[in-house]
Amino acid sequence: MEKRTDTRGWPLRLIGAFEQPTISTPISVIGIALFVLLVVVGFLAIGWLLADLLSGDQKRAADAAKAALPVLAGAVGLPLIVWRLLILDRQTRISEAKTDIDRETHYTSIFSRAIEQLGQTRELKRTIESEEGSSTTTATAPNIEVRLGGIHSLSRLADESARDQPTIENVLRSYIRENSWSDRLGRPHERSPWSRRSTSWVIGLSDDYQDKEANAEIRKWIEETDAKIKQTSRWANSLPETRVDVNEAADSLEIQTSKRTPSPTSLLYECLFVRRHFSSKFLTHIRFRRCTFIRCTFDTDDASGVSIIDSNIIDCVFTGSPLQLSIHNSTLGNTRFKRCLNSDISLTDCDAYQLVFEDPPSKLNADGSILYSFRLPSRYIMEKTPTITLSLAGTILLRAELRNMKLSADSNLRVMANPDTEIRDIDLQDVIDFYPDDLRGLKANQRSVHPKNADRPPAWPPLDLLGHDIDDDIPF
Repeated sequence: MEKRTDTRGWPLRLIGAFEQPTISTPISVIGIALFVLLVVVGFLAIGWLLADLLSGDQKRAADAAKAALPVLAGAVGLPLIVWRLLILDRQTRISEAKTDIDRETHYTSIFSRAIEQLGQTRELKRTIESEEGSSTTTATAPNIEVRLGGIHSLSRLADESARDQPTIENVLRSYIRENSWSDRLGRPHERSPWSRRSTSWVIGLSDDYQDKEANAEIRKWIEETDAKIKQTSRWANSLPETRVDVNEAADSLEIQTSKRTPSPTSLLYECLFVRRHFSSKFLTHIRFRRCTFIRCTFDTDDASGVSIIDSNIIDCVFTGSPLQLSIHNSTLGNTRFKRCLNSDISLTDCDAYQLVFEDPPSKLNADGSILYSFRLPSRYIMEKTPTITLSLAGTILLRAELRNMKLSADSNLRVMANPDTEIRDIDLQDVIDFYPDDLRGLKANQRSVHPKNADRPPAWPPLDLLGHDIDDDIPF
């Protein structure tokens, strides 16, 4: 016998069938003690009976003989009972091991069958009429119904088998990536026609905002950009809504990632989503890279942070308070930000056109971006003028409108250029980081306050602290 260090089983390693029972150590110790006690009592009883039998007293001997029968039965039956219990225990453990094997085999079978369903297709026959007669063509299309069954099977398997959950999440991400760019017939969608465009005219504006050659290049850039925006809008409107099986896979991925504790964020890349609503739970656990979003809604209430990189965001809406949003090196077109008070928004190194902020966020970082037809905010706030931290380091503002807010001392207005940009009712007196030439290039109304450590630009109308403005009738 050798000593064991396990927390379960006999405290001593026995041989054969007595080895490693599936009972706890305290119970096994009590059982051994009772067994030893019974053996000792049995021997004492047998000794007492032998003494009575050999005493010479016939009555005592007869009584001892009667009492000896149950003692002998117990001495013989108790080991047999213990042996039978140990055999039953071993059979139970063998049965449990077999059950585990059967369960894993069942899970493997479900997983394999679901994977086969995810790739199911069906044949579509079409008859084409021509002058030479009719001909039949056959095309292959995804079998959406069968694929939905595979997705639901994987989702159910993930609920039952924690071991398979990470693998199932990877499968769902791959399925979304490989199928989101195809329509119901399996035909691939065209990619976005938008491409980043050169802004070489910025160099000509660095010294003189009246440079004729630079302004001619700006007008040409605006015409080409407007044409590209229309082309991108036509492309976006031609895309159908995301297939139902792709949406179901995304919903299942949301459920599975939210159940994991701790819940690591998953990465979705090179996916297309059209008219999808992204919940805050989904956005908390999913990051996006090289994705395309068309007419989508992002609900960021209670989301810990939204991360989008190298993506296209067209005709979308972001809503939530507070909104924690980081978009980097992406294209944003005709996108609205609603209920973004007290929000921290980062739009760094982006190409953005026709962005609308219905409310000013507490922080907005647009460093290194191109903001064309940019409005912040899109409506006047009748209450107290909000204070925000605005960072525009290296940013190009073109046909932008900033109004009705106060910029904090941490704001950075060292822009690359800001032609045709206007500010109305903007308080810049605390701003330290700015270029005086760019400040003179801004258009301003009478209630806009210039930085206190700089002279008021001559092109700005005289400051009117009484609240009167001769341009109040200009619509925005």
